Amino acid sequence: MRRCLGYRRFDTKGQLADLQQLETLLARRANVLQPSMALQEKIRTGKHPSPWTKGLGGSKIQKRYHAPVTPLHRLLQAPEVSDQAKARLLRQLGDIDPLSLQRDINILQARLLGKTSQDISLGAVTHSTISL
Repeated sequence: MRRCLGYRRFDTKGQLADLQQLETLLARRANVLQPSMALQEKIRTGKHPSPWTKGLGGSKIQKRYHAPVTPLHRLLQAPEVSDQAKARLLRQLGDIDPLSLQRDINILQARLLGKTSQDISLGAVTHSTISL
């Protein structure tokens, strides 16, 4: 959320409702549309000299990752998830329109950034550019 809106202060109930809705949309985008790489294994190899350990040496860690997959697809591949739940998730996946999801996120961001009293320099986003 901080990456999306920064460290501004939001005080009103309307802003709280917008923040909650934005959080839901951001989570949906991250879980359905953004692939991530899950850690497969860590391998610690040998002793390597390090300037921070003053010659005592340390070990090097090599990380290997699975191929990038969205969290939703990782969940669909899991054998622990029932077929009923997988069917429900696939229906939800079909209902999501990526363009309208991103548009709604942008509208909420602009609405919240336009309401803060701390950011006066935000002249690019005005109420005339947002049609709600």
